[in-house]
Amino acid sequence: LLDPRGPSLWMGSSGSGTQAHYDVADNVIVQLFGSKRIRCYSPDAASALHVFPDAHPRARKSQVNFDNPDHALFPNFSLLPPPEIDVELETGSALFIPAFWFHHVENGIVAQKSCPLQRQGNPGPSVSLNLFSLSKPMMVAQNIFRDASRPLGETQFHFNFAVAALRS
Repeated sequence: LLDPRGPSLWMGSSGSGTQAHYDVADNVIVQLFGSKRIRCYSPDAASALHVFPDAHPRARKSQVNFDNPDHALFPNFSLLPPPEIDVELETGSALFIPAFWFHHVENGIVAQKSCPLQRQGNPGPSVSLNLFSLSKPMMVAQNIFRDASRPLGETQFHFNFAVAALRS
């Protein structure tokens, strides 16, 4: 089921990016122009990424600056495993990112195979399109929040149903 809000268009200059974060929907990112490096980490990496709490305006995002991490402030970042996926998207390529998987995005950045810390930028813009789909966990969460305003007995029934659905 595609997200009824439709696709998102992302444009950025070389070197710009998006801090590591997760989405609650499955998503496919299609590179329309330029290049983009995406590093994906499983949900198990949350503690190493020092994610902002849910009530924070930057919820779902890592607090760590990947280019200059403060290991004293974020000690678990040193425990971050290598990304499960580390890919460069070029024009015409696409990547599926499951719901709740962290992804760190850098526009026009390519890690050099011989020296992963040395990076090059593609001297041009990066344009991509995201298509989100309603994942099962996302739909369950929406139902829980929708039902929060109902009388307790009815809400408890829906909560128990949601927990059972997630376990199946």
